[in-house]
Amino acid sequence: MKRLYMICLSLFLLLGVFNFSSVEAREKDILEIVSIESQSNSIRIEWKKAPYEFEVIEDNKVVYSGTAHYFVDENLDSDNVYTYLVRVLDLDGNIQDQAKIKTRTKSEATVISRQGNEDSKVSINDLVVNTIVKKNSIVIDWEDLKSIQSYKVYKNGIFIGESKKSEFKDRTSNTGNESVYEIKFSVDLTKEQKDALREEFEKTGMKITPVEESLIKNEYSIIRLVDQGLSNLEDSEQQAQLFSTSTQKWDIRYTTFIPMDYAENPWSLVDSIKYFSGDNRSFSSTASSFRTRADVSVCFCSAAQSVGLNRYIGETVGYDNNKNEIPGARARASENGITLSSQELSTSKIKFKVTHAVNNPLVASPDIDYNYTGTFFSNGSFTIVGDHDQAPSHELYIKLPGQTTYTTLMQDSHQGFNYLWPFMPSKSINISR
Repeated sequence: MKRLYMICLSLFLLLGVFNFSSVEAREKDILEIVSIESQSNSIRIEWKKAPYEFEVIEDNKVVYSGTAHYFVDENLDSDNVYTYLVRVLDLDGNIQDQAKIKTRTKSEATVISRQGNEDSKVSINDLVVNTIVKKNSIVIDWEDLKSIQSYKVYKNGIFIGESKKSEFKDRTSNTGNESVYEIKFSVDLTKEQKDALREEFEKTGMKITPVEESLIKNEYSIIRLVDQGLSNLEDSEQQAQLFSTSTQKWDIRYTTFIPMDYAENPWSLVDSIKYFSGDNRSFSSTASSFRTRADVSVCFCSAAQSVGLNRYIGETVGYDNNKNEIPGARARASENGITLSSQELSTSKIKFKVTHAVNNPLVASPDIDYNYTGTFFSNGSFTIVGDHDQAPSHELYIKLPGQTTYTTLMQDSHQGFNYLWPFMPSKSINISR
């Protein structure tokens, strides 16, 4: 009997400790961010009501302390990235829970287009993307996009889930590393796009079946770099580093390439050139074979702020029907089709646009087109928004401040040379950190 009593007591204590620990763990997750609303000159953060003291830190300064369940930051610069640290404190001032929030004010010049009906096209150029980082979770939240039924979510190139709404929560142990999240979705062509597509195909003498037409969509990617480091933000030095504006330097590499070893000539059925040289490779930030490469360097250096462009063009070789090289069929397209224009250069922001329109130098053909606008901030944040043809393969990499190797931002595969035609839908990207 005594032995049975001891066993029961042990189980009771074990279960009691287990339940206490579970309750304690749940109570530690007491900060729940309800909404983040951005305007051109203000940001409003709201969290779930709780009987605690709340503290908001920005630029390493306490900008709010009290029991209210929201905070409004006003008189902000438009089109700017802001980082906040929201904390929950007990009566003794000890941190009970905290979240690192990164968001952006809207641009005054751009009004976001939304798909309100079949005849309107989605735009993500000025889409505000928020991240909420906690010790055991990362939430990525973006503005609602009408008529989007589903989003596919990837983390560092690996599919991790699907979301029916404009947010995704990754319940993950905080490793302190930086991760790249990509949210992919597609939208059916509008009526105007479909009509234009049929008309242009008829002009070029090509036919498109209803099945083929149904597979052509407007493609989108929202890409977010998330620094998971949060565990040491109780430390004043780590907290100061979160808001640091020390020297920042980035290297951005955008490359286009043909993945096959030979590419059939789709532009002229009577031309003696039946094949073109491909690059015979998969995605790589350092590959030496490519169609075009544009390297951009951005720096908030001690001497001055700067942005520069280096352009490279791969050689195109023509082959006959037996894949024998045709004498004289070697050429490089002009570098002049790749340009950089600086739009803003200040101590806190560098903004520029890269435009790319490069054709096949051996035959008359549509250009490989892409463009992106980069906005980089002295606090280490950035946005890259733009669009590109869905041919050939497009890849984008970045060296973050202090890094010696590239981080992958985008790797979009070749979808067929028909996607070079101006009437075919391009891929839109919105990348931010």
